[in-house]
Amino acid sequence: MAIPVHGDSTVIWIDNICVSILNGAFNEAGIERWLSQVRQSWQLQGRPTHWASVLDMFNWQGRTPECEPLMREGVAWSRSHGLQFRILMMERGTANVFFQLTQKANPVMPVGSDFAVCASYDDAIEQLRKRDFIVSLQQLQGLSRPKPIEPL
Repeated sequence: MAIPVHGDSTVIWIDNICVSILNGAFNEAGIERWLSQVRQSWQLQGRPTHWASVLDMFNWQGRTPECEPLMREGVAWSRSHGLQFRILMMERGTANVFFQLTQKANPVMPVGSDFAVCASYDDAIEQLRKRDFIVSLQQLQGLSRPKPIEPL
């Protein structure tokens, strides 16, 4: 019996920056699907050897404990395939506190990894620019925020 997928992901590249938009609460099947999207899109992007990752987690609602080995596998794969820097974009609040506590108690990101947790697009763009990755506010916001639904 197939495990239903929980969590929705979209992966889009802006030059050498991979933007993943994560929505909802993820189970193993959801994480597997997202990691597959990252790997496939990396190949379609020409297998870049120097890239950054931005995880838009504004609508992320967490993950099941069973996802941890997959997350570690994804982090290891990305580092061995040219990832230089990772940004986790999330609002200050419950998800951010959960991530910070989990990272301290049982880190998914290896010690010495170059990553930042940002609560705004401006902060994310500044962190990327410090590392010579260039993206505009319009590019980043245009991808990651759904357009409002117009009333009928």
